[in-house]
Amino acid sequence: MTSEPAPDPTGAQSTMVIELTSNELALVRTALGLLRSTLGREEAEELAEVQALLIRLTGQGTTRGLA
Repeated sequence: MTSEPAPDPTGAQSTMVIELTSNELALVRTALGLLRSTLGREEAEELAEVQALLIRLTGQGTTRGLA
C-alpha cells in the first residue's frame, strides 16, 4: 500500500526525484510522446502538461525524435 503526500494548502506542487537508466528515460519519453499524440482539444490542460514534461525530460527546448 502506498500513501500519497497530503496536498499543500498553499497550492504549491511538491517535487519528486527519481533515478532512471538511459533506457528507462527513453521509454518514459516514448510513452509520453504516445500519450501526447492521443490527447485532443478536450484534454488541452493535460496536453500542455505532457508537452512541458517532455521538454523538461529532453533538457532542451525541443522534443526531437518524438511523434
